[in-house]
Amino acid sequence: MANARIEFKIGNIEFVGEGEQDWVTEQLDKVLTRIPELAIESKKITPKAATPQVSSPKTTQTTEHDFLNIAGDAEFNGDINILLGYSALIGDQFVIAETGGEITECNLPTSKTIEFGGENYVFAVQCQNNNQLVLELTAITPLGGNGDYDMDGSVTVSDLGGFLGEFGSTGVGLIGDFNGDGAVNVNDLGSFLSAFGTTY
Repeated sequence: MANARIEFKIGNIEFVGEGEQDWVTEQLDKVLTRIPELAIESKKITPKAATPQVSSPKTTQTTEHDFLNIAGDAEFNGDINILLGYSALIGDQFVIAETGGEITECNLPTSKTIEFGGENYVFAVQCQNNNQLVLELTAITPLGGNGDYDMDGSVTVSDLGGFLGEFGSTGVGLIGDFNGDGAVNVNDLGSFLSAFGTTY
């Protein structure tokens, strides 16, 4: 028998079936007999995304990326993982989720920094228009840090306070960690002074 495919949506419930014609027909008959019950149940369902993972599998610039289409309302809580497959440009935006209803909660980090190609990519994470989850690339910095604490594109006296405040800190993604050893210390001071006056 030939393969058959069927897709339909009842409220927030989506059904997709593919297989032998007889099986698809049998499943369709089962669903059709339950439409009133499914319509009531679909109103009770609110899709939730705890930790969406977004990836761009391409190795060259493209508009293709993961996209989550939610039929009803949605709540976004927790964290988000970003996997990048090409060197994006500052200002690039990615709509990664869109709801047919509203985003009722948006409790995600306001920014995420990922490592790609020897640099840190900083993304703003925003719920927009009450129905879209959007990532925007806001900065690209060297992995070891560049000393530009206020992210104005240059290392000036306004960044000195940031460096001093981070001095003695350990961790990942520290702006003053020029040598990338996971700490801001005397080893980075010379690099900060050398970067002073640099424009990115």
